[in-house]
Amino acid sequence: IAARYLKLVGYWQSETGTLNQAFHLWAHDSLDARAANRAKLMADPAWNETYLRFVLPLFEKQETVILKPTPFSPLQ
Repeated sequence: IAARYLKLVGYWQSETGTLNQAFHLWAHDSLDARAANRAKLMADPAWNETYLRFVLPLFEKQETVILKPTPFSPLQ
């Protein structure tokens, strides 16, 4: 559902350290574009009624980090 509005770069799970963690990375053209696309996602009934209703009870912790690429990063 999120892929309708956001560009998924990758999705990973932890193999060492704290187990049973999921990591996903989404690309945005700007912080304004991120806000606009997330607003569209939050307004989608399928996101709220299908996805969030199912997964929110499974969450123990969520952390959001905004990353800025270095000048030599292959992803810009």
